[in-house]
Amino acid sequence: MVELEDFFKNWDLPKNRVIVLHSSLKPIHEYYHEKYSYAELTDKIINLIYKYYNPISILIPAYTYAFTKSGVYHHLFSKSESGRFSEESRVNYNFYRTPNPVFSYMDTENYLKNVSEIDHLDAFSEKSVFGYLHHKDVILVNMALKIFLATPIHYIEQMFGVEYRYFKFFPGVLYYDKTHYEEITFEYQVRRLEFDTKWDRLKMINDLIDNNLISISKLGNIEFRWLGYDELYDFYIKRLTEDEQYLFRLPYGELPPQTMF
Repeated sequence: MVELEDFFKNWDLPKNRVIVLHSSLKPIHEYYHEKYSYAELTDKIINLIYKYYNPISILIPAYTYAFTKSGVYHHLFSKSESGRFSEESRVNYNFYRTPNPVFSYMDTENYLKNVSEIDHLDAFSEKSVFGYLHHKDVILVNMALKIFLATPIHYIEQMFGVEYRYFKFFPGVLYYDKTHYEEITFEYQVRRLEFDTKWDRLKMINDLIDNNLISISKLGNIEFRWLGYDELYDFYIKRLTEDEQYLFRLPYGELPPQTMF
């Protein structure tokens, strides 16, 4: 069994970069036979990234899709719907959390805190957080995830202007603390129901591997992946130019995969 610190020490994650970190805890928890609690694992992961890779900041997704139905987002108390690692980070740390009612990020170094050009009421335009991170030499990390996650692909879809999504506006209330709030309208490009837009994530990650755009390291059978934000953008813009339905269309003659990796 590889010690967690030894793995991080030898990982090929780039240093001195902004890291967008999607992570699961359960596979790592099970790999170490529940030696560490989820809170302890969360702390170890964050501290080991800082120890060996000195990030400019770690951005941890704390998405709250429930806002689109409830119309209520509380900057302090809305639970993260991005997994246990994200929720442990929200509960146990005092990280700055961006005021986006659906796609908020916890920001370990306040990297996004005073950026006036970000419109947090916009999901995926150039004014959104995803547009801001473009051309900032950002690294996207998938840690211990069964499927490939990269929310900036929605930003890429919007920049390309795909026909299978359209703009929808969600009214609601954004609470900044226990007493201060404002009524808002959140702009979100959603899928058209007449299209089958479930991404073929297996094809997507295999194409990234085939084009040497993604790095994959393993802790046992657990995959730790990273790739560049800008490289992801360039690759998918090229693919969408060739085929607008690339993200969910299988190559001609192929059958859908029976299982996800």
